[in-house]
Amino acid sequence: MAVLAAAAPCAPAAEARYTVRRGDNLTVIARHFGTSVDALRRANGLQGDLLGVGQILRIAAPFTATAAREPRWERPARRLGEVLRPFGPYQKGSVRMDRRGVDLACAPGEVVSAPATGVVRFLGPLEGYGHLAILDHGGGWATVLSPLDPAHLAVQEGTAVLAGDRLGLVGEPVEEGPPYLHVELRRDERAIAPDRLLK
Repeated sequence: MAVLAAAAPCAPAAEARYTVRRGDNLTVIARHFGTSVDALRRANGLQGDLLGVGQILRIAAPFTATAAREPRWERPARRLGEVLRPFGPYQKGSVRMDRRGVDLACAPGEVVSAPATGVVRFLGPLEGYGHLAILDHGGGWATVLSPLDPAHLAVQEGTAVLAGDRLGLVGEPVEEGPPYLHVELRRDERAIAPDRLLK
């Protein structure tokens, strides 16, 4: 579980920041991020319900009121090609290894998006992955995406995102062979085949 351990400094209920967009209101934002309207008001010193586009809202403890249901998933990139390295056990010489995600052919510079509403809990380099993002989706669900181009990131640690929001661009490959996007899906820190994200 080394990948999720990288996110340890950000506890699951750690504060997040959300940028208000057109059509938002406190009820909608609270529903997206598993909190309450009252909690949003308190965290941001709001007396009423008036919000402005571009306003940064603090979400004190996202997903604390979220039922443990599976998020609605989207593909993390539009142009994903063949599976280069599949999920599950594989042999490396005489050693049996366990691949916790899947590597799909994907050109550097392809846009990488949030596969579900969530909070960026870790964003940085990790050996064997390159620059990666770990997203907490509430209810014990998390995704891992790498390698990302560190020069073209659209988010920071603590950024609250909606499904489909841009995270950055696919970076240069870490593994040998053609460029790819590595995708992991976790439930309660257990690796699950990420097929549902790739439909």
